[in-house]
Formats: sequence, C-alpha cells, structure tokens
Amino acid sequence: MKPAHHLLLIFAVVMQSLCMHAQQSPLHAYLPANAKAVINFNFPSLASKMSWQEVQQLSFFDEAIRNAPPAMKQFLKNPAASGINFHGDLFIVVPDNAQDKSGFSAHLYGTLADTAKFAAMVKQMAPKQKIRTLGKLRVLIDEKNIVAWTPEMFVVPLLKKEKFGTADGKTGARTAADINKQL
Repeated sequence: MKPAHHLLLIFAVVMQSLCMHAQQSPLHAYLPANAKAVINFNFPSLASKMSWQEVQQLSFFDEAIRNAPPAMKQFLKNPAASGINFHGDLFIVVPDNAQDKSGFSAHLYGTLADTAKFAAMVKQMAPKQKIRTLGKLRVLIDEKNIVAWTPEMFVVPLLKKEKFGTADGKTGARTAADINKQL
C-alpha cells in the first residue's frame, strides 16, 4: 500500500475511535426527538465565571426568593443539598406542541448525585402526598407539582397553567403514565 493509503486508514481509525469515546450525557437517551428546542446548561462552566454566593447577592435573587414557597427557598439557599448533580448536564426541553398533548410548555431533565436527598427535597414540596413507585420510576403528583425520577435522572414538567392533581393524588394518572413512557 502507498503511504497516503496508510495515512488515510490511520486517520479513519483515529476519527472513529474519537467519536466512539466522545463524552455523551446519559440524558440524551431520554430527550424527545421531536423537541422544538433543547437548552443545555453547563453548570461547571457557569460556576467558573460566577460563584453561587455571588448570584445570591444579586438583586433579582432577593426578588425571586421573597415569594417562593419554603421548599424552593431552601433549594435556592443551598442547591447542593438537593441531590441534583450540578456537575452533569441539565436540559430544558420545549416539546413540539402539535405532538405533545401533556399541556406543558417545557420539561426540565437532569442527573442525580444523591437519590435520597432528591427524594427528601421533593417530599418537602408536597409533604401530604405519597411518592408512587412504578418499577424503578418514582413519581410525586399534587395540585401544583409533578416530579418523576429514577436513581440516575429526574424530569420535571414546567409551566402548566391548569391543575393536574388533587389533594388525594387520584388525578394526574395520565401525566404520570406519560412520564413513565418517557423514562
């Protein structure tokens, strides 16, 4: 073989191995293929530019925390205690409304560092509700919130205008089933 052929073959093998070993988020498997938009937050990069303590000193932070529910205030004061992996990817996904019938305008996907801490935080959001188990999936539904998670990741539908649960947790089964299908 000619030296150019050898170099081309070596280049092809190297490129293929680089592609095979590229870092990919485990969340990519859960993101819907028909999304209108996917926003990826790179918290390690953001943290290198501004610490959380500096963010907490900004005027908009005081405004945001003033009217927040107690569980959200606690999360904003110490996000590391939430069990969310802030060294991994966090995605906000805007679904294609023509195909997504859930009524949510966005979904938050993230990885977990500590499942027990995350479950405790979620339980504080709705202390009267029971966490349901569907295989490895855990789901909490109340009038204002729905949160689903596995030992590796979580998904939280965002910005729904109408209620989807009741105090007894009996409604919202379709939403939980939809999330179960996604996970």
